[in-house]
Amino acid sequence: MTGDFASDSRAERALLAMARRGDLEALRGMLHRYSSVLWAACALASQNEPEASERFADAWNHILRSLGTARRSPDLAGLLLSVCGARLAESLPPDAVRRAVNSAAQMAARGEALEAPSGAMRAIEESLANYGERLAQETVDRRARRRERAILPGGLALALLVGLLVAHHAAMRPTAADIAARTLRHEVVAGDMVTRFRDCVSPPFVVTDREPAEARQYEQIGLVLEELSNAPASLRSAQLADLRQRVEALGLDDFALEQADRAPGDARQDLLRIALVLEEIANL
Repeated sequence: MTGDFASDSRAERALLAMARRGDLEALRGMLHRYSSVLWAACALASQNEPEASERFADAWNHILRSLGTARRSPDLAGLLLSVCGARLAESLPPDAVRRAVNSAAQMAARGEALEAPSGAMRAIEESLANYGERLAQETVDRRARRRERAILPGGLALALLVGLLVAHHAAMRPTAADIAARTLRHEVVAGDMVTRFRDCVSPPFVVTDREPAEARQYEQIGLVLEELSNAPASLRSAQLADLRQRVEALGLDDFALEQADRAPGDARQDLLRIALVLEEIANL
């Protein structure tokens, strides 16, 4: 899209990742940035403003309820509009919904905003805090379930390495965060994770090409692992600030866990270990 919805895929992926975790500012930003295109679709599909307001609120509530399971997309406006269209199609003729959604997308592409009434916006804004709390708890629960599946092959080894490094570096008085950072580097180097990750990304038989957005996520994970493995053995946690920001903004830890769930055999275990390392980086 162009105009107000000019594509910035990295920013949109970061906004969606933060919103999925329940970040209230991200939820507000998503609502205000994309309300005009969703309102246009609802208004064009309705006979009057009260009906459009009801459909607009229903679409946003559906989006917010299901946000935790939303797939990352480089076109967030398109993703939200498609979800809105699917919701409208549950009670309206498909042809009418298709015309409304296409017209709304064309208006956004031309930079023509159709602002939602303040009353319709206010009702949704007042519910954002509750949705934020729910999404944050869902994120905690989701990560806990995934960690339970991964903790035996990866977590125990990592804990052992932390203990060894604490004893070894006691005289140097590094901070706890520094010890964790050095442990992560050791885990990546000792486990040959860069090579293992390349094997996961480039299997001997590839049936279909990856989507561009998915390929970029894999590329970013590879870069993070390479930068960590190339860091000095005496690195400080502050030196990983850029990696931490990248992992968190792009949701690389969640992405690696999602891919591990679908991966077979050894690739699954390797991706689980890599996901744990990425999560520890995000938590530094």
